[in-house]
Amino acid sequence: MKKPYLTEATIRQAFSFLKKRQEHAKTVKKKDWEAEFENCLKVIEELSARSR
Repeated sequence: MKKPYLTEATIRQAFSFLKKRQEHAKTVKKKDWEAEFENCLKVIEELSARSR
């Protein structure tokens, strides 16, 4: 069996990356980017919560 792509560690890493990108969007004042990153973060949180 191949190594799974989505593990708890990789999901945490992706979440952390998106949080940093959202902070960057705030500093460069890109509200549309900030909203998109917020949406991605909410999706990850919802999917993670449903899987438990």
